[in-house]
Amino acid sequence: MAFMIPQYEEATRVDVWHDVTNESGESFIVHPDAPTLADAIDGDVCETEEITSGIFCRLSAPGYMDCTDWSGPHDTLETAQKDIADTFDVCAECGESLVDGDGEYPNCEANVCKVCAS
Repeated sequence: MAFMIPQYEEATRVDVWHDVTNESGESFIVHPDAPTLADAIDGDVCETEEITSGIFCRLSAPGYMDCTDWSGPHDTLETAQKDIADTFDVCAECGESLVDGDGEYPNCEANVCKVCAS
């Protein structure tokens, strides 16, 4: 089992996400479960945009605080899965590596490993 597994969440009118840009021009996504938007932001904010639709994705280590930044919003789950596979070279379902030691993709079928594809 992979240490980091893909996680997908959908934005809704109830669960509002925020796309935040700080003074340095860095942009990042704030999850709706952040205690407050101010707690999630480190530094001054130039701009914030509410996002009420779309699919967000990241890799997360269950039971640990380790995770990647959220990516999105994506129009469909399939585009979010493709983003995970393309960005991290891992199976979009289980998180197992799609790349062997030679940099080849022998265990990959359409963004998922052969185990998940069967």
